[in-house]
Amino acid sequence: MVLQHKKIAILPFRYVWFSEEPKFTFSTIYQKSYEKRKIPFTKREVVHTKEIDLTKPLDKIQEGFSKTNRYKIRRAEIRDQAIFSIEDNRKEAIDFCNVFSTWKNLPSVSENKFMFEEEHNFLITKASLKESGEVLARHYNILDPADKKVFMLYSATTTKGMEASKRRSLVSRVNRFLHAKEIAFFKKKGYELYDFGGYVVDTEDEKLKGINRFKDSFGGILVEQYTYFPMWMYWLKKLMVSTVKI
Repeated sequence: MVLQHKKIAILPFRYVWFSEEPKFTFSTIYQKSYEKRKIPFTKREVVHTKEIDLTKPLDKIQEGFSKTNRYKIRRAEIRDQAIFSIEDNRKEAIDFCNVFSTWKNLPSVSENKFMFEEEHNFLITKASLKESGEVLARHYNILDPADKKVFMLYSATTTKGMEASKRRSLVSRVNRFLHAKEIAFFKKKGYELYDFGGYVVDTEDEKLKGINRFKDSFGGILVEQYTYFPMWMYWLKKLMVSTVKI
């Protein structure tokens, strides 16, 4: 279980991630719970994700990657000379994420989005090019060492030069490389589950279908999870989604 404290205006509330026992409290949002239950005065939302079992041998995990995906990952490492590392400059990483968010017409994020009760519950990974040092992709991960779970909260890539098809292909390969390397990294650290984050089932949106296909190319299984909001927070979220980020 991972805790994150926030505020809406002057009202404090908290996120509880990966809880096995969600229950009603006035100011708690439960995220990514596997428990499906009816809780009075609480709104439950269904979400889906792709999960990779990190208890399997690494070669078996990689066998679950599509053939094309494996080729692109190898090319990123050998020909593009991509390098995996841990990010230690949080401000630069947040700025990078917000440039990407603006480009994709997504809400911006603040440092508060990445503040957790325990510092070890959050880790940013990155992939850069060996020759130039340019960072092409970053992943923003929530870690639960007790339950041995990793959840990719955000993924962002560079926006520079993306009008060129060769550049887009390079960035895509390096982003795939980053997923593959952090899967191996977290497995080595003893984590047992890698959660890819949002997966929209039965969508007709072509962009969302593309995101689904990208995640499918890494194998794993499709899982249903639940978010629980206190009813007042749920309706506030609906009414103020454009101005209140919770």
